Amino acid sequence: MGVNEAEERLIQRTITLNTLQTSNLQPQFQLEPPFVQGSSHDGPQSTVDEESFPDYANEIDTGMESPNHPDVDQNEDKSSDGTSDIQEHEKDDIKIQYHLKSGKPEEIYHFHEYSPTKPNNVDIPVDTEPWRPFHTQLDFELAELMLDTHMNATQTETLLSLIHQCIKCPDSLTISNMKDLNRVWEQARKTCATGFTHETIKVDYKGNDKVFEVSTCPLWDWCFDLVSDPHVVSQFHWDAERYYKFDGKRTWVRFIDEPWTADDWWDIQSQLPDGASPICIIIYADKTQLSSFGTAKGYPVLARCANLPTDVCNGEGKAGGRLVGWLPIIEEDAGETGKKGDVNFK
Repeated sequence: MGVNEAEERLIQRTITLNTLQTSNLQPQFQLEPPFVQGSSHDGPQSTVDEESFPDYANEIDTGMESPNHPDVDQNEDKSSDGTSDIQEHEKDDIKIQYHLKSGKPEEIYHFHEYSPTKPNNVDIPVDTEPWRPFHTQLDFELAELMLDTHMNATQTETLLSLIHQCIKCPDSLTISNMKDLNRVWEQARKTCATGFTHETIKVDYKGNDKVFEVSTCPLWDWCFDLVSDPHVVSQFHWDAERYYKFDGKRTWVRFIDEPWTADDWWDIQSQLPDGASPICIIIYADKTQLSSFGTAKGYPVLARCANLPTDVCNGEGKAGGRLVGWLPIIEEDAGETGKKGDVNFK
């Protein structure tokens, strides 16, 4: 946790505590005047179960008493004429002896009059806006959510932007709770994530089988969807092409532009029967988008159709890239890390 985040969390907890106090929450316990066990005085009675507190008094070593902090006042009370005033006191009376530097004389109370704190009729003003310096309580609660969920700057800006969009167009947000969100995701899985299969792959590494769980989507189903859409297939380039540029003198210099202008496409089409054309697919793992699934992690594997122009296949929508699998993360083996075999295996 960085210094800034630690400071923000301290501010958050302080404001939260003040907000709870502002909500007129009543304490769940009440301090009572002390009760001397075994007293015959009809003073306040403790409401706490005696068994909930250990009898520490029986464990005190009276031989270890400090002369500066006596448990028993050795000085008898003397009247102005030097005689003892013991007879004026009652059983269970309370004496308070102040430190000499306080300049206060000692005080004696009858048990039923004694209170550990003096009554104070002055009300401490309640802060009605404990969320300051945030302008509103909602501002603070939103900032608290961003802090608790560890949002980065980009995610925070995106969330704030979405909130302002909802303010401008309230009807644009139809999800009201987690149940609604789960229902929409479930519908999306049924309509947009069909065809995914889960398989176990075993790969040999130095005589031992390494087992990986992978999820894949058959490429043929995706290709069939592309060629079945008249808007998409109309932009397909089926045949290999070679591009040249005249050098201004007497030579045409070849250059490579789109995938169908390269040699591999030309060679592939040369091996096909007459009238047949290839569908070429670009497959890659995007290691900038690590995804988590509970305890498992993987990189998304994307496919793009090379028959489409670059601006189309690299764009969004149906003709853009398609998620076709997840590349599992291989756990590090401290004894193999960095070795040629381990690198090639990965």
